[in-house]
Amino acid sequence: MAKEKNWTKKSLFHTSVKKIKIFGIPVWRKRVSIFSTSPCFLSGKFARKCAELMNPELDPEKQFYQGTNQPLQNYVQNFKNRFLQGEKSPSILEDIGRRWREKRSIRKVTSNGVSKWTS
Repeated sequence: MAKEKNWTKKSLFHTSVKKIKIFGIPVWRKRVSIFSTSPCFLSGKFARKCAELMNPELDPEKQFYQGTNQPLQNYVQNFKNRFLQGEKSPSILEDIGRRWREKRSIRKVTSNGVSKWTS
């Protein structure tokens, strides 16, 4: 569990709420699994299928949940992404690259599924 995920311990699994709208009005909410490219343990079969479905032109992580790769998102919804927590603190990992980028005023901008680093 990385502290950047802001996990609140409400669930063992990494999920979000997807709102279904009709004419701009939310009429239904559904909890969906979220996957990312953060450090994790994966089954080989799962990882190979995800790699097969990925579009190499797009940001890998955003393809899992931002609507840029619907076949991949449909596939991963059959699985759950469980958080692992430490004994002394829920966070067991820290993304030190975030601090490095912040010190240099580098930020990631994603547009249409393609990520670019800007300073």
